[in-house]
Amino acid sequence: MKEVIAIIRPEKLGETRNAVDALTTLETCSQRVMGRGSQAGLHYVQAEAQSRSVGMSYLSKQMITWLVPDEHINNIVMDIVRINQTGNFGDGKVFVCPLEITP
Repeated sequence: MKEVIAIIRPEKLGETRNAVDALTTLETCSQRVMGRGSQAGLHYVQAEAQSRSVGMSYLSKQMITWLVPDEHINNIVMDIVRINQTGNFGDGKVFVCPLEITP
């Protein structure tokens, strides 16, 4: 059993979820997250108490987590990459983590 974590663009959530849910998964969870990588983010300026400005470079992303049987890992990861890969910065990341289930 593995845990697959995908951090993707919000506009790709529906297509990604539909493709992966058509394969065998046990559990799924989705949430909005903020972050950035090589994409560098957008620059928002907030005023501080002493009239200085501070930058914040985060973008809205979606993080989806699935619990997946070992034999389906390759198909699920390939589908996630196929749907989300545009060749531009900000396409996201996919993590596959070992999972130990204890009673």
